[in-house]
Amino acid sequence: MLKMNNRMRPGKSLLLAVMVCVLASISTLVFASETKKPAEQNAGRIAVATVNGQTLYEDQITPYYEQQLKVYRKYGARKLSPDKENHLRRKALQKAIEQEVFRQESEKMTVPDMDKRVAEKMKEVKGKYPTDREFAEMLKEKKITEKDFRSLLEQRLSLQAYVEKHGLDDPRVPEKDVREYYESNPRAFIREELIKVSHIMIKADAEIGAEGKALARKKTEGLRKEIIAGKDFAELAKKESQDGYAQRGGDLGYIKRGFMPGEFDDAAFGLEVGRVSDVIATKHGFHIIKLHDRKPAGKIPYEEVKDFIGKYLKEKQGKKRLEDHMAGLKKKAVIEILSDDYTEKANRSAE
Repeated sequence: MLKMNNRMRPGKSLLLAVMVCVLASISTLVFASETKKPAEQNAGRIAVATVNGQTLYEDQITPYYEQQLKVYRKYGARKLSPDKENHLRRKALQKAIEQEVFRQESEKMTVPDMDKRVAEKMKEVKGKYPTDREFAEMLKEKKITEKDFRSLLEQRLSLQAYVEKHGLDDPRVPEKDVREYYESNPRAFIREELIKVSHIMIKADAEIGAEGKALARKKTEGLRKEIIAGKDFAELAKKESQDGYAQRGGDLGYIKRGFMPGEFDDAAFGLEVGRVSDVIATKHGFHIIKLHDRKPAGKIPYEEVKDFIGKYLKEKQGKKRLEDHMAGLKKKAVIEILSDDYTEKANRSAE
């Protein structure tokens, strides 16, 4: 179920993540996609599976496996059990199979002006490198030729055209579905009281001593007088504030209680909209707070969240449509797993 956070910021687009898995980035294409090679160039490679007669080799599966390992290591898993390693290998193989199925289907399409599109994309990619030499070094590092790279770009453009043709990239969500979701999930749209605030902070931690704190307070009080006299709060914050929000004019956005120290909260939540606080001392230093807006606790109004819900439902529908489409393609394909290292047998042999 969708849950709103207190800052009302949507997370990373699920649909975008799904589409990236299908279309792949340039770097993934370089590693995982396969251009046709003479038979002698495949000597010594380990065949893992075939998809409609097209062989997938272990070096094509490895990038997907390593991507998954990175996720586990990010969350602290240093050594995986044999069962988990085999699970990741099988999952990586399925991703490679899915990309191969998509590639084969997309190559059946005729894409108008393909040569022109590839040339434009090639120019775009090269433009990201300061010199042609650095682009050539990238190709050398990935162990592919410029001809191979053009072929990979053509694959990507074909995949994109296929996705668009089959309506996998932009599902439509009717307004009534958005409204129905909002009404059916009231607990997902309850929020605490939120306030939109800016602040100016002058550092004064325990290390600077009593004299240093007195000077910091005096400076903060002087800045407050400038604000009361008409000085622009945001401009003064950019110039004088001593924290990471200074470049944003001191803007903290919408916050809930607990985001800042208790003394700050007590002062900020007690302000009237448009008013500036007295000088407030916290463990970080001295603050001047300005309240810009207040959103009361309770159910979030539909108008505030309808776009958020719409994006969520669009991503959910897009993922389901893509999964169903892929399941249909895989059902029609002739897929053969050649290596026991990528099957359930590997688990049993490890026991």
